[in-house]
Amino acid sequence: MKNKVAQEYHPLEKRVRELTCLYGIANLLENQGVSLSWIMERAAELIPSAWRFPENVCARIHMEGKVHASGNFMETPWCRRADIILNDEPVGRVEIYHIKPGLDMPIEEESRVVKAISERLSKVVWLKRYEEAIREEKRTLKQTAHLLDNENRVLRSSLGERYRLGDIFGRSSEMQKVYEVILKAAVTDAGVAIFGESGSGKELAARAIHDHSSRKGMAFVAVNCGAIQDTLFEREFFGHRKGAFSGAHAHSRGYLDMAHKGTLFLDEVAELTVNMQAKLLRAIESGEYRPVGQTEPLLSDFRVISASNTPLTHKVAQGSMRSDFFYRIQVIQMELPPLCRRKEDIPLLVEHLLGKMTKNSDIPRIPGNIMDALTEYDWPGNVRELRNVLQRYLTLGELALTSSPAGGNISAVKERPAGGNISAVKERPARGNIPPGGIFNLRELELPSQENLSLHELKSVSPGEKNFNLREHVQETERSLIKKALEHTNGNRTRAAELLGISRRALFRKISTL
Repeated sequence: MKNKVAQEYHPLEKRVRELTCLYGIANLLENQGVSLSWIMERAAELIPSAWRFPENVCARIHMEGKVHASGNFMETPWCRRADIILNDEPVGRVEIYHIKPGLDMPIEEESRVVKAISERLSKVVWLKRYEEAIREEKRTLKQTAHLLDNENRVLRSSLGERYRLGDIFGRSSEMQKVYEVILKAAVTDAGVAIFGESGSGKELAARAIHDHSSRKGMAFVAVNCGAIQDTLFEREFFGHRKGAFSGAHAHSRGYLDMAHKGTLFLDEVAELTVNMQAKLLRAIESGEYRPVGQTEPLLSDFRVISASNTPLTHKVAQGSMRSDFFYRIQVIQMELPPLCRRKEDIPLLVEHLLGKMTKNSDIPRIPGNIMDALTEYDWPGNVRELRNVLQRYLTLGELALTSSPAGGNISAVKERPAGGNISAVKERPARGNIPPGGIFNLRELELPSQENLSLHELKSVSPGEKNFNLREHVQETERSLIKKALEHTNGNRTRAAELLGISRRALFRKISTL
């Protein structure tokens, strides 16, 4: 009886050892974040436990060019092998060695166990690679989402609702075109030439290009070319070495050295002489220059952005600008519109400038009639003039709009920032066709004074009658003129406002109060 039980127990014991080994190999996958190499190393240590005498067995696994062996590994003549198969292709091999020959189990049974272990390792490899593929796909999706998010931000930056780019403000179609050119120019290293009237924000546009380019973390060197003397050009742009001339007590960096890896902004580039242009052209094309007092050339990697308030083609035609220099700095051209061509941006600019002047602590409210005056003015000095006018308004408590230095009409409005009476000198009439005689122009309206009334009219009017009420008389006259203007334009309020010589907003306000 005992021999029969022992004979039945022995196969069951072998089966338990085999299943325990296979379970231990599968359980290695429960460890999060471990590599396949780490799993194969632990599996090699577990394999001998599937045999009755594990001290007489050692294992070795070949996987991905690496060899993993059990601690007591010894290569002997008594070996069983099996390939680790994945997708019908061998990806590794498991080897079982007996340190001493023995009868632990029949050859057929031992081959079956080795095959079962190789199949379990195949499943482990498949699951681990599938897990890594999922993890890699997540990383790829995350990177793609990040790229799409960046692309979406770039696309949104060119939409019409964008009201600023860097320190440039404006919602108008003119400014949307400027934003688009800035963003396109920022992705290249080509030279950019910016044209615009004085005070239109050429340096702000140049800084926006720099700040949105790959050079944004490096220096932005602005040079006023009009202040550079011909004799000092090389010292200013190329620098000098100690002892190069009398008074050169130390090395001095030039603009090209300061702009290395960054941007060189040439403001008023038309002021450079032909001699200066020739010297600067070589440095722009090759990046090489020689500081004063040095024979060996230096290299500088810089981008050139130039600005001018006059067309440079005229300078080339006159011979005051080299054609090769002109074409070198004119790869991308950009024109900044004057403020008179984008008056719809004035309220936004006023809010921004007042916020900077008051540090956003207590921004004063601009009355509607003051904003109308700001909007109707032509601004020959552009944004710079607007900033000065607003600064004067905050400081002196009055808003005075003056014409350009060349002369012309004066448009002025005075008012305390907190409110009060307004006194205005004759303003520039609004653009548009006005009927002969200007009968609809409220600004040119002259009311009859009491001195002009005839004696008969004075006798027929009692002191209490409303004809002597100037305010009601003015309102009645305005009401009549507005009615005539609306009839003349078939109810078109915008056209009626032009005929009356006032802004559309002012017309709406008068209609609501009359």
